[in-house]
Amino acid sequence: MAVEFSIEGIIDVIAQAFCGGSTVIAGLLVMCGAFFLITVIFAAMKAPIHYALVPMMLIDIVFTALGVINTTISFLIIIVCAVLMARQVRDLVTGE
Repeated sequence: MAVEFSIEGIIDVIAQAFCGGSTVIAGLLVMCGAFFLITVIFAAMKAPIHYALVPMMLIDIVFTALGVINTTISFLIIIVCAVLMARQVRDLVTGE
């Protein structure tokens, strides 16, 4: 079995091996892994965890453009990230 080294190829392998063929669940697993990797990188730089939300939103948009993730799930992720960033900005402005 030849596996091409691309996002779609990796997601297909994960879907067949772990998710019963569901590429949506496999895509979410790969995206969660990417989110975790970004969080680890920002934690290693000792940056606040909220700084990792912007690259996470960009990865979400890329995975949606590739057709891996449903647009409804993508919008929910973006809304949650935007609310968390707005809360952080509010805390910085009010001095809490």
